[in-house]
Amino acid sequence: MKKTITLFTLIICFATAKAQDLILTNKGDSINCKITKVEPQNVYFIFNKDNQIRSTLINTTDLKEYKFNFYKTTLLPASKVFNNQKYSHWRYGVNVAYGYQTAKSPSNVPQFLIDYNDGLRSGYSFGADVTYFLKENYGIGFKYNRFLTSNSLSNIMLTPNSGGLTKYGNMADDISIDFIAPYFSIRQISNNQKNALLMGIALGYIGYQNNAILIDKYTITSSSFGAMLDFGYDVGLSKTTALAFQLSYLASTLSYQDINDGVKTVRQTFDKNTYIGLGRVEVGVGLKFRSGK
Repeated sequence: MKKTITLFTLIICFATAKAQDLILTNKGDSINCKITKVEPQNVYFIFNKDNQIRSTLINTTDLKEYKFNFYKTTLLPASKVFNNQKYSHWRYGVNVAYGYQTAKSPSNVPQFLIDYNDGLRSGYSFGADVTYFLKENYGIGFKYNRFLTSNSLSNIMLTPNSGGLTKYGNMADDISIDFIAPYFSIRQISNNQKNALLMGIALGYIGYQNNAILIDKYTITSSSFGAMLDFGYDVGLSKTTALAFQLSYLASTLSYQDINDGVKTVRQTFDKNTYIGLGRVEVGVGLKFRSGK
């Protein structure tokens, strides 16, 4: 894992340049370096690679032994630069997920409507994302996600509050929720360079559309701001391909909706206590690709 060289580290490096250390790996590699810190799980050291001072670490499970003051020379190029000095800059791919909306149903409506709304809670999402890792452990990119859910009910009766004729027909909702946003990600790559633990957050645009039927047909649209938090784990299938498992949470609400009946559009606004909640939890799997070492 390459790290930024601090002034303090450089002072240590040059102050002790005439007394260098030796690291031997289980693979038989030897490294001429300067050990800066020893911990139960990792040994940290600096070395010269292509006339540049670099800092890295080795897990003690990969370490055969190390010796202080083994070399009586200045900093020499390392005989082996570990694979974790080279990391994939690009991570991109697609995923599918099962989603469940967490917003509570209104309590002042008939039970059949509560049951109907519960049927709209679950659905499936499809997504794509791309991230460029500026450093091994953090990167920026973009994320796109579309959530789909639907429900319907036949033979309902609608009686207008202001009087008029009672109507009979169907009720249906066909909802799509799009999320597109810039993305910030952090990751921890495993020692074998294939697996990785990731966490990310995206803040961006929510687009809502419902092709609804309430006796007659309506198109309901809205937009809002949303935030999505991801936790994931990549299981490497190869050096460039991974099977990705992901748990996500989206937070968002709608403060208005535009209702179009095919003739005119009417905007309905909500007060803060009656915002429509779009929060949901997703569990998904995807295929990710890594490149650009």
